[in-house]
Amino acid sequence: MAMAALFTLAACAGEKPARDAAPPAAAAPADSIPRPTGWEVTPRSAGPVRFGVTPAAGDGCHYTVPAGAPATLRFMAESGRVVRVDADSTGAVTDRGARVGMTEAEIARLYPGGLRTMPHKYAPAGHYLVFTPPGPDSGYRIVFETDGRRVTTWRAGVEPAVEYVERCG
Repeated sequence: MAMAALFTLAACAGEKPARDAAPPAAAAPADSIPRPTGWEVTPRSAGPVRFGVTPAAGDGCHYTVPAGAPATLRFMAESGRVVRVDADSTGAVTDRGARVGMTEAEIARLYPGGLRTMPHKYAPAGHYLVFTPPGPDSGYRIVFETDGRRVTTWRAGVEPAVEYVERCG
């Protein structure tokens, strides 16, 4: 597969991604945030990495780093395939401009259809804002975690891995 040749994945088995110690910054307008060229995140992919399709070394659940990927994105692999990407800093942006620090209302404006709100498992005031695209992409999701007001982290990928609350590692 040509993509596998271009984007060699280096496994980081057993390594849990660290969360940013600082609280999320206030959100800036979506058009003012620089986006990593070639690494737009959609429910189906992050740059050239297609969730559920792009091969990854190893069989168990672990995090991996594709060659050339921005440091703001961490990729989860299961059963030899990349299944999701996690972001917990303001530098990571979806194709619609969503990022850490945005309000729940801003996410609702960016994703007007297919967004559902669920209570957060660990943050009593928090929510999961889950975007499900229509049609053939309905097996993919973008999940925004909030503190009840602002996005604290988000992830995109294929079901069921994208909805795992706990990360593997």
